[in-house]
Amino acid sequence: MEPKILDLRQHRCPMTLLLAKRHTLTLDYGKPSLTILIRDASSVRDIQSYLQQQGFIYQCQS
Repeated sequence: MEPKILDLRQHRCPMTLLLAKRHTLTLDYGKPSLTILIRDASSVRDIQSYLQQQGFIYQCQS
């Protein structure tokens, strides 16, 4: 199974966060794999906070 890629580099908050939230709802439990591409620094912080609050395991790369 290939990982899902969500390219949000052309968006800024709050749209970036809203699209990321919507996409995480489509993940299958037990097989969640999603790569989110983000350019906006404030969006990165907002999405990290959301993922942490929802109990997702995530890692960031610059």
